[in-house]
Amino acid sequence: MVIRRRDLDNARDFGRHVTQTTLLQDIEAGAEFNDVLPIVDVSERYEVAQAKQVSISGIWQPIAAEIRKNPTILPRLFGAFSSSQTQTNTGVSGINLTTVNTTDIPDGFTVVSGHQFTAQASGVYNLQFSAQLQTKNASDISIEFYLRKNGVDIPNSNTELDVKGGQKKTVAAWNFFCPLASGDYVQLVWYSADTNMELVAASGLTNPPRPNIPSVIVTLNSI
Repeated sequence: MVIRRRDLDNARDFGRHVTQTTLLQDIEAGAEFNDVLPIVDVSERYEVAQAKQVSISGIWQPIAAEIRKNPTILPRLFGAFSSSQTQTNTGVSGINLTTVNTTDIPDGFTVVSGHQFTAQASGVYNLQFSAQLQTKNASDISIEFYLRKNGVDIPNSNTELDVKGGQKKTVAAWNFFCPLASGDYVQLVWYSADTNMELVAASGLTNPPRPNIPSVIVTLNSI
């Protein structure tokens, strides 16, 4: 028997399909789970992992131990977040923490204090971001983006680019690979010596109506 997520109506149905009571029965019956452990809700998955055992190749062992040996059976975890607010520079002698105020897709990540992207499970994650930039300065001005993990700057994570002057929009967009333990968080930091530098949001776009433009979009997914 092969159980695939696409065979069910949605991810929540997939999670409900395998409960704490049916998990052992399905595994012992030889069910194949197409690269993911079929428990979608994170808290339920951990409860099962801590409380239940499965027979793998005839040997009883905790599910948690099997996950450590073969992490690909875990569900894909991800999160998507954005900000509808323009973010201004705090000053030439300080750094800025990129903030979000909208959770677009939460599944394995939470945001603390608007800027701490916090993992609910250990893994290696791909953090991708895009930010719409502008400066009121007439000349081109540089801006830097880099990562912090648990409040500590990550070495060699910084990148600098020039933003065109005269309020011409520039987009910064790239990605980082981040190994995170459960409870670890990352922050996207930016710095500019120009006090007029901004991460710019836009709304109310009409004629024709168009979607709002976030100042920043941040996504994370397990790899």
